[in-house]
Amino acid sequence: MRWMLVASVVVGCGVSLCKDQPISPVVIRGPAVIESRLPNGHRSSGGNLAQFAYPAEITGYGEDGEHIKTIEFVPDHMLAAFDGQLLGGDRGEWGGELVFRDKHAVIHRILEHNVLAIIRMPFGIAVFTGLAHMGMSKGAIYVIRQEGRQSPRASLLHELSGAPSDIEWTVDNDLVFTVQPDMRTKRDFFSLSPSECHLLDKKGELRTLSCALITRR
Repeated sequence: MRWMLVASVVVGCGVSLCKDQPISPVVIRGPAVIESRLPNGHRSSGGNLAQFAYPAEITGYGEDGEHIKTIEFVPDHMLAAFDGQLLGGDRGEWGGELVFRDKHAVIHRILEHNVLAIIRMPFGIAVFTGLAHMGMSKGAIYVIRQEGRQSPRASLLHELSGAPSDIEWTVDNDLVFTVQPDMRTKRDFFSLSPSECHLLDKKGELRTLSCALITRR
């Protein structure tokens, strides 16, 4: 985690971000996404996830046009929920998804986005998605819920100005994270925009804040 504890201008409201700024320091207690290296090189939120591999499609392009390859993909993230498992994949520019593996080991596709984190919160299960590649950066937060016996469904909670990273718990059990905004113009393509810092609270509300307010206990 590399929080920049320097003088910082408070970021203004963006899409879905129009709450009051926290004015006191935000103290973090540790990472919300714990990554461990598996033998096949994939990341995990804990434990060997090879037993939860699921079919995933990779789209490529050649001289003969588009071609689709199906692979058995070991998920990068897993959270036990809804009497099954939520599984997330992040293959960078090659895509990603969120799927639900029910108690009968049947796979249900929920989202077609790169999954960066699956985190249980008081308001529901938050899924962070995003991709930063070749000057482009996009991201969002979804909430996953289940109604009755139906498969879990995703609802957009917040759009983000770029891909989220460095997701950490605060001592108040909120989440803070950074976003690298999208490069808006060709002139800015080869230069990084200043990172933004955000806080997702226990109610699901999203606030921007000065990165200088974030400290470690």
